[in-house]
Amino acid sequence: MIKDYNDLKWDAIQRMEEVERCLFWQGSLGRTELALRLRMSNPQTTAILKQYQQLNPGKIGLNNSSKRYEVNDSVKNLFYTPSLSDLDSHSDTFEIDSYAMSAPSRRTPMDVVRNVARTIYQNKSIDIFYHSHNEPNGKRRRITPHTFVTTTRRTHIRAWCHESKGFRDFIVGRISETGTQSEPGQTLMSDEAWHTLLILKLKPNPKLDSAQKKLIEMDFEVQEGVREIKVKQALLWYYFELYNLWPEHQIQDPKHQPVILGNIDIMAFLNKVPTKK
Repeated sequence: MIKDYNDLKWDAIQRMEEVERCLFWQGSLGRTELALRLRMSNPQTTAILKQYQQLNPGKIGLNNSSKRYEVNDSVKNLFYTPSLSDLDSHSDTFEIDSYAMSAPSRRTPMDVVRNVARTIYQNKSIDIFYHSHNEPNGKRRRITPHTFVTTTRRTHIRAWCHESKGFRDFIVGRISETGTQSEPGQTLMSDEAWHTLLILKLKPNPKLDSAQKKLIEMDFEVQEGVREIKVKQALLWYYFELYNLWPEHQIQDPKHQPVILGNIDIMAFLNKVPTKK
Protein backbone atom coordinates (compact mmCIF):
# COMPACT_ATOMS: atom_id res chain seq x y z
CA MET A 1 0.00 0.00 0.00
CA ILE A 2 1.32 3.46 -0.92
CA LYS A 3 1.98 5.53 2.21
CA ASP A 4 3.31 8.73 0.61
CA TYR A 5 0.89 10.80 -1.47
CA ASN A 6 3.81 12.00 -3.62
CA ASP A 7 4.01 8.47 -5.03
CA LEU A 8 0.40 8.43 -6.22
CA LYS A 9 -0.49 8.37 -9.89
CA TRP A 10 -2.72 11.03 -11.40
CA ASP A 11 -5.93 8.96 -11.36
CA ALA A 12 -5.38 7.98 -7.72
CA ILE A 13 -4.89 11.63 -6.78
CA GLN A 14 -8.19 12.49 -8.47
CA ARG A 15 -9.96 9.85 -6.39
CA MET A 16 -8.43 11.15 -3.16
CA GLU A 17 -9.42 14.67 -4.12
CA GLU A 18 -13.03 13.52 -4.57
CA VAL A 19 -12.97 11.92 -1.12
CA GLU A 20 -11.85 15.20 0.43
CA ARG A 21 -14.28 17.25 -1.67
CA CYS A 22 -17.25 15.20 -0.44
CA LEU A 23 -16.08 15.29 3.16
CA PHE A 24 -15.42 19.02 3.13
CA TRP A 25 -18.90 19.98 1.94
CA GLN A 26 -20.95 17.16 3.46
CA GLY A 27 -19.07 16.31 6.64
CA SER A 28 -19.49 12.58 6.07
CA LEU A 29 -19.27 10.04 3.27
CA GLY A 30 -20.72 6.58 2.69
CA ARG A 31 -18.92 3.78 0.90
CA THR A 32 -21.77 3.15 -1.58
CA GLU A 33 -22.11 6.88 -2.24
CA LEU A 34 -18.42 7.13 -3.10
CA ALA A 35 -18.69 4.04 -5.32
CA LEU A 36 -21.42 5.76 -7.34
CA ARG A 37 -19.40 8.96 -7.64
CA LEU A 38 -16.27 7.17 -8.78
CA ARG A 39 -18.15 4.52 -10.79
CA MET A 40 -16.31 1.79 -8.97
CA SER A 41 -17.32 -1.26 -6.93
CA ASN A 42 -17.85 -1.20 -3.18
CA PRO A 43 -14.73 -3.32 -2.51
CA GLN A 44 -12.66 -0.89 -4.62
CA THR A 45 -13.95 2.15 -2.74
CA THR A 46 -13.34 0.40 0.58
CA ALA A 47 -9.71 -0.01 -0.49
CA ILE A 48 -9.57 3.66 -1.52
CA LEU A 49 -10.90 4.82 1.86
CA LYS A 50 -8.41 2.60 3.70
CA GLN A 51 -5.62 3.99 1.56
CA TYR A 52 -6.77 7.53 2.31
CA GLN A 53 -6.70 6.78 6.05
CA GLN A 54 -3.08 5.69 5.70
CA LEU A 55 -2.14 8.75 3.67
CA ASN A 56 -3.86 11.26 5.99
CA PRO A 57 -4.15 9.64 9.45
CA GLY A 58 -6.83 11.02 11.72
CA LYS A 59 -8.70 12.88 8.98
CA ILE A 60 -11.63 10.45 8.75
CA GLY A 61 -13.16 7.81 10.97
CA LEU A 62 -15.95 5.29 10.46
CA ASN A 63 -19.13 5.83 12.47
CA ASN A 64 -20.30 2.27 13.10
CA SER A 65 -23.88 3.41 13.73
CA SER A 66 -24.38 5.32 10.50
CA LYS A 67 -21.84 3.29 8.52
CA ARG A 68 -20.46 6.56 7.21
CA TYR A 69 -16.98 8.04 7.34
CA GLU A 70 -16.95 11.31 9.25
CA VAL A 71 -14.41 14.09 8.88
CA ASN A 72 -12.07 15.65 11.42
CA ASP A 73 -11.78 19.27 10.25
CA SER A 74 -8.80 19.93 12.49
CA VAL A 75 -6.66 17.74 10.20
CA LYS A 76 -5.72 19.49 6.95
CA ASN A 77 -6.64 18.27 3.47
CA LEU A 78 -3.86 16.83 1.35
CA PHE A 79 -5.52 16.88 -2.06
CA TYR A 80 -8.50 19.26 -2.21
CA THR A 81 -8.45 23.05 -2.04
CA PRO A 82 -12.00 24.28 -1.48
CA SER A 83 -13.47 27.30 -3.25
CA LEU A 84 -16.88 28.79 -3.88
CA SER A 85 -16.43 28.25 -7.61
CA ASP A 86 -15.84 24.55 -7.02
CA LEU A 87 -18.95 24.33 -4.84
CA ASP A 88 -20.92 26.08 -7.57
CA SER A 89 -19.74 23.57 -10.18
CA HIS A 90 -20.67 20.62 -7.92
CA SER A 91 -23.77 22.07 -6.24
CA ASP A 92 -26.16 19.66 -7.98
CA THR A 93 -24.05 16.70 -6.89
CA PHE A 94 -24.12 17.75 -3.25
CA GLU A 95 -27.68 19.13 -3.33
CA ILE A 96 -26.33 22.35 -1.85
CA ASP A 97 -27.79 25.34 -3.65
CA SER A 98 -25.17 27.68 -5.06
CA TYR A 99 -25.59 30.30 -7.75
CA ALA A 100 -22.93 32.54 -9.27
CA MET A 101 -24.29 35.72 -10.82
CA SER A 102 -22.44 36.67 -13.97
CA ALA A 103 -22.17 40.01 -15.69
CA PRO A 104 -23.77 40.42 -19.12
CA SER A 105 -21.69 38.47 -21.57
CA ARG A 106 -19.23 40.30 -23.80
CA ARG A 107 -18.57 39.25 -27.36
CA THR A 108 -15.88 36.54 -27.39
CA PRO A 109 -15.43 35.16 -30.93
CA MET A 110 -13.83 31.75 -30.61
CA ASP A 111 -12.18 31.95 -34.03
CA VAL A 112 -10.31 35.05 -32.84
CA VAL A 113 -9.36 33.35 -29.56
CA ARG A 114 -8.18 30.29 -31.51
CA ASN A 115 -6.06 32.25 -33.97
CA VAL A 116 -4.48 34.42 -31.28
CA ALA A 117 -3.83 31.36 -29.09
CA ARG A 118 -2.04 29.66 -31.97
CA THR A 119 -0.03 32.82 -32.54
CA ILE A 120 1.10 32.82 -28.92
CA TYR A 121 1.99 29.13 -29.14
CA GLN A 122 4.01 29.66 -32.32
CA ASN A 123 5.70 32.82 -30.98
CA LYS A 124 4.53 34.90 -33.93
CA SER A 125 2.82 38.23 -34.57
CA ILE A 126 -0.65 38.46 -36.13
CA ASP A 127 -2.55 41.00 -38.19
CA ILE A 128 -5.88 42.07 -36.61
CA PHE A 129 -8.68 44.51 -37.46
CA TYR A 130 -9.37 46.27 -34.16
CA HIS A 131 -12.16 48.64 -33.07
CA SER A 132 -11.55 51.17 -30.29
CA HIS A 133 -13.12 54.36 -28.97
CA ASN A 134 -10.64 56.34 -31.04
CA GLU A 135 -11.24 54.17 -34.10
CA PRO A 136 -14.82 52.84 -33.75
CA ASN A 137 -14.90 51.80 -37.42
CA GLY A 138 -11.79 49.74 -36.93
CA LYS A 139 -8.18 49.86 -37.94
CA ARG A 140 -5.73 47.22 -39.06
CA ARG A 141 -2.89 46.54 -36.64
CA ARG A 142 -0.15 44.00 -36.11
CA ILE A 143 0.36 42.68 -32.61
CA THR A 144 2.59 40.14 -30.90
CA PRO A 145 0.33 38.66 -28.19
CA HIS A 146 1.63 36.93 -25.08
CA THR A 147 -1.23 36.46 -22.56
CA PHE A 148 -5.01 36.26 -22.33
CA VAL A 149 -6.26 38.21 -19.30
CA THR A 150 -9.77 37.84 -17.89
CA THR A 151 -10.88 40.57 -15.50
CA THR A 152 -14.21 40.86 -13.72
CA ARG A 153 -15.68 42.57 -16.77
CA ARG A 154 -13.97 41.33 -19.93
CA THR A 155 -11.19 39.35 -21.54
CA HIS A 156 -8.33 41.09 -23.26
CA ILE A 157 -5.04 40.18 -24.88
CA ARG A 158 -1.79 41.59 -23.57
CA ALA A 159 0.33 42.23 -26.64
CA TRP A 160 3.09 44.27 -28.23
CA CYS A 161 1.57 46.75 -30.67
CA HIS A 162 3.84 47.09 -33.72
CA GLU A 163 2.33 50.48 -34.58
CA SER A 164 2.48 52.10 -31.12
CA LYS A 165 5.78 50.42 -30.25
CA GLY A 166 4.54 49.46 -26.81
CA PHE A 167 2.60 46.84 -24.88
CA ARG A 168 -1.16 47.36 -24.96
CA ASP A 169 -4.38 45.60 -23.95
CA PHE A 170 -6.69 44.56 -26.79
CA ILE A 171 -10.24 43.53 -25.87
CA VAL A 172 -11.03 40.22 -27.57
CA GLY A 173 -14.56 41.21 -28.54
CA ARG A 174 -13.32 44.26 -30.44
CA ILE A 175 -11.25 42.20 -32.87
CA SER A 176 -13.46 41.67 -35.91
CA GLU A 177 -10.86 39.97 -38.12
CA THR A 178 -7.55 38.17 -37.82
CA GLY A 179 -5.12 37.86 -40.70
CA THR A 180 -1.69 36.56 -41.47
CA GLN A 181 1.06 35.65 -39.04
CA SER A 182 4.56 37.00 -39.28
CA GLU A 183 7.76 37.45 -37.29
CA PRO A 184 7.22 38.62 -33.69
CA GLY A 185 7.96 42.00 -32.21
CA GLN A 186 8.70 42.41 -28.50
CA THR A 187 7.68 39.35 -26.46
CA LEU A 188 6.60 38.51 -22.93
CA MET A 189 10.12 38.73 -21.56
CA SER A 190 10.32 42.40 -22.60
CA ASP A 191 7.02 43.42 -20.98
CA GLU A 192 8.43 45.21 -17.93
CA ALA A 193 5.03 46.27 -16.58
CA TRP A 194 3.84 42.66 -16.73
CA HIS A 195 6.76 41.43 -14.63
CA THR A 196 6.73 44.31 -12.14
CA LEU A 197 4.87 43.45 -8.93
CA LEU A 198 3.40 46.20 -6.78
CA ILE A 199 1.71 46.25 -3.39
CA LEU A 200 -1.76 47.79 -3.53
CA LYS A 201 -2.99 48.88 -0.10
CA LEU A 202 -6.68 49.12 0.73
CA LYS A 203 -8.07 50.54 3.94
CA PRO A 204 -11.57 51.12 5.32
CA ASN A 205 -13.16 54.41 4.33
CA PRO A 206 -12.43 56.84 7.23
CA LYS A 207 -16.00 58.16 6.94
CA LEU A 208 -17.29 54.87 8.37
CA ASP A 209 -17.97 54.67 12.10
CA SER A 210 -15.88 52.31 14.25
CA ALA A 211 -18.34 49.41 14.09
CA GLN A 212 -18.65 49.72 10.31
CA LYS A 213 -14.85 49.83 9.96
CA LYS A 214 -14.56 46.57 11.90
CA LEU A 215 -17.15 45.06 9.58
CA ILE A 216 -15.17 46.10 6.48
CA GLU A 217 -11.93 44.86 8.04
CA MET A 218 -13.55 41.47 8.53
CA ASP A 219 -15.10 41.48 5.05
CA PHE A 220 -11.86 42.40 3.26
CA GLU A 221 -9.54 40.46 5.62
CA VAL A 222 -7.81 43.66 6.68
CA GLN A 223 -4.78 43.20 8.95
CA GLU A 224 -3.62 46.10 11.15
CA GLY A 225 -5.80 48.54 9.28
CA VAL A 226 -4.60 47.70 5.76
CA ARG A 227 -5.26 44.97 3.19
CA GLU A 228 -2.24 44.46 0.97
CA ILE A 229 -2.66 42.88 -2.47
CA LYS A 230 0.15 41.93 -4.85
CA VAL A 231 -0.68 43.14 -8.35
CA LYS A 232 1.06 43.29 -11.68
CA GLN A 233 1.76 46.85 -12.75
CA ALA A 234 0.17 46.05 -16.11
CA LEU A 235 -3.10 45.18 -14.35
CA LEU A 236 -3.12 47.97 -11.76
CA TRP A 237 -5.70 49.99 -13.69
CA TYR A 238 -8.18 47.13 -13.45
CA TYR A 239 -7.91 47.01 -9.66
CA PHE A 240 -8.62 50.74 -9.53
CA GLU A 241 -11.64 50.08 -11.72
CA LEU A 242 -12.80 47.12 -9.60
CA TYR A 243 -12.68 48.95 -6.26
CA ASN A 244 -13.30 52.46 -7.64
CA LEU A 245 -10.09 53.72 -6.06
CA TRP A 246 -9.78 56.92 -8.08
CA PRO A 247 -9.41 59.76 -5.54
CA GLU A 248 -11.56 62.06 -7.67
CA HIS A 249 -14.39 59.52 -7.45
CA GLN A 250 -14.71 59.67 -3.67
CA ILE A 251 -18.37 59.13 -2.78
CA GLN A 252 -20.05 60.98 0.06
CA ASP A 253 -21.81 57.86 1.31
CA PRO A 254 -19.00 55.52 2.50
CA LYS A 255 -21.31 52.49 2.36
CA HIS A 256 -21.00 52.68 -1.43
CA GLN A 257 -17.20 52.92 -1.27
CA PRO A 258 -16.18 50.84 1.74
CA VAL A 259 -12.44 50.76 0.93
CA ILE A 260 -10.17 53.51 -0.32
CA LEU A 261 -6.61 53.69 -1.60
CA GLY A 262 -4.11 53.33 1.23
CA ASN A 263 -0.96 54.23 -0.70
CA ILE A 264 -1.59 57.18 -3.00
CA ASP A 265 1.99 57.00 -4.33
CA ILE A 266 1.12 53.86 -6.29
CA MET A 267 -0.79 56.05 -8.73
CA ALA A 268 2.55 57.08 -10.23
CA PHE A 269 2.75 53.60 -11.75
CA LEU A 270 -0.57 54.13 -13.53
CA ASN A 271 1.07 56.83 -15.63
CA LYS A 272 3.69 54.33 -16.77
CA VAL A 273 1.06 51.96 -18.14
CA PRO A 274 0.11 52.85 -21.73
CA THR A 275 -3.49 53.89 -22.26
CA LYS A 276 -5.71 50.92 -23.12
CA LYS A 277 -6.79 50.68 -26.74
